[in-house]
Amino acid sequence: MRAGEPSGSTPFHVRQELIKPALVLCGVSGCGKSTLGSMLSERLCCTFLEGDDFHPPANIAKMSAGVPLTDEDRWPWLESLASCARRHLSSEERVVVACSALTPEYRQYIAGALGEAAAPLLFVLLDPGAATLEAQVARRAQRGSHFMPPSLLATQLATLQYAESEWYLHIGGDPYPQLEAIAEAIVARLEADGLILESGVHETLGSE
Repeated sequence: MRAGEPSGSTPFHVRQELIKPALVLCGVSGCGKSTLGSMLSERLCCTFLEGDDFHPPANIAKMSAGVPLTDEDRWPWLESLASCARRHLSSEERVVVACSALTPEYRQYIAGALGEAAAPLLFVLLDPGAATLEAQVARRAQRGSHFMPPSLLATQLATLQYAESEWYLHIGGDPYPQLEAIAEAIVARLEADGLILESGVHETLGSE
């Protein structure tokens, strides 16, 4: 499979009125998950949850100082984010979540916390190369638009662990020039798999 190309999957056969997909966009800081999540929430007419908004002040202060978070720092954050997502899903809403979720344990926790409220739960990995990420994080630091300094990128890349089978989509290459196209392609993929009603949008993911 080429980077940026959807992996094969079997269409879900579920009655449309019962389908409440929850999309969790994963990846290290600067991968584009927040921008893509906002685009997808607009197209899917659903709530977007930005994972950074659920960090307690102590976590923000720690990362701002260039200190990596520990598991003890992350578990309460994940609990708060997953709890909010479950409330939306329990109210018959779809939801799009941006959350680094760098390890299988974190993703398993999210899956367990959402349980059957998500029908189904779909993980998408944005996986640019290190050089692309470094340039994006540096630009962001110059703008002062994010609390995490570039020095923490290496620790996040070192923490990222996954098996290819975990992902509904694994998007490689540089996403920034084609985020609009990626959003449209994800919507088209959801339609093709019977997870949302037809909207007439049919695009394909670019490949590197």
